[in-house]
Amino acid sequence: MQYAADDASDVAYSNEGAYLPYRDIFFAESLLDESVFVQNVRHTFDRMLTMVSGQSEFDDAKFTVTCKNLQGCDRIGWFAMMNNKNRLNFCPRFFTDDYLKSSTSALARCDSINLKDTYLTRAAAILHEVTHTNYIIEIVNRENGDSYAAGMGTGTTTSDSCRMESNSYAELVQEWFNTEDFTYTNYACSGDIISFNLYVPSYITFFNKDTTDCESTTFWYERRHYDQHQSGNYVWLTTDLRKELNNLIHKLNSLIQSTISDINTARNTEQIHYINIDYALTATAAESTNTTKTDEITALMDAGLIQLPDADTCQAVLGSDPDPYAVFMCNVAVHVKSNSSSLIAQSLDQANQAIANKDYSSQDVSWWLPTGQIKTFHARSPGMMFYAGAAVGEMLSDWGFENTFGSILHHEKSK
Repeated sequence: MQYAADDASDVAYSNEGAYLPYRDIFFAESLLDESVFVQNVRHTFDRMLTMVSGQSEFDDAKFTVTCKNLQGCDRIGWFAMMNNKNRLNFCPRFFTDDYLKSSTSALARCDSINLKDTYLTRAAAILHEVTHTNYIIEIVNRENGDSYAAGMGTGTTTSDSCRMESNSYAELVQEWFNTEDFTYTNYACSGDIISFNLYVPSYITFFNKDTTDCESTTFWYERRHYDQHQSGNYVWLTTDLRKELNNLIHKLNSLIQSTISDINTARNTEQIHYINIDYALTATAAESTNTTKTDEITALMDAGLIQLPDADTCQAVLGSDPDPYAVFMCNVAVHVKSNSSSLIAQSLDQANQAIANKDYSSQDVSWWLPTGQIKTFHARSPGMMFYAGAAVGEMLSDWGFENTFGSILHHEKSK
């Protein structure tokens, strides 16, 4: 590890002339002409030095080291692996295979080795692996994007950590324009770059405050259910609570509006736009019936059991970019193994009993659906149509056209 730090330090701080020949060979002339090229190289290797030296005070520059024979260690050319969770794993052959040399042996042959020899050292391999982290390449963590902009729980989904959906309103807006000359990009997991027009939709008021149907429904994530007797020490979705929660949404939307106004004023631009769609979606906010849920319940019934992964091995085999549901099930497996009488363990037992009894209406089964979590408080595919229509309407209005929000929605629904 010290040799890796020394290598990074040499590039970051040594005399520029020491590596100019390598720079000229391996990089295009267009890059060499850039005045900031060397600065960027130094900056990157300085961050690599910060990371491998283990002296950073920032959590995103810290990492853990494991020495396990993980899945992938048997692949040709794989000696170590690192992911954006900052876990560096050394495969057994990292220390034993002759293909990788120690830095000590390379330095002993300093007069006769070439660039390839220096690259095939364990120190160089460590530097290569740390470039797989968000800290080195300086990107915003993509795992915590905007679930509304990503269209969570609609259409088909990608399996990466950002979980972009086929019926996100960005996809629907792009489909509406239907031309290669116009690109509406979904920046749900992209960070804070705003060198483009940004359209920010309002949040919706989630609850119907005018009905008593929800009075006996719990407001607790881990044990959400309906009980007309309201037994147990639960928070219930009373009319007063629903009004209070809706008011919080109104206050949040007001904050978003004022923030957009402040930013536009400070930047002397109208680059950020507020889309008020709460009124359009309120009527559909409580809608929950859909074919996807029915299909998922049927799939669980056909499987006959909610099978948890092996608690001892599941974390090691998740990979660097696992499906969030796989992560959830692995975490449950680990939890249940050490807490067999917990509420989650009880829910799993009750769900499996309902599956054995072919009880399609069981509330316990719904909690374990693959999309059950992401569909809570998120619009379904028809709701995404409203988002898309509102975005298109606002854009047309900004461009000097009449805001034809109603006709856009009619056009989308008639497809």
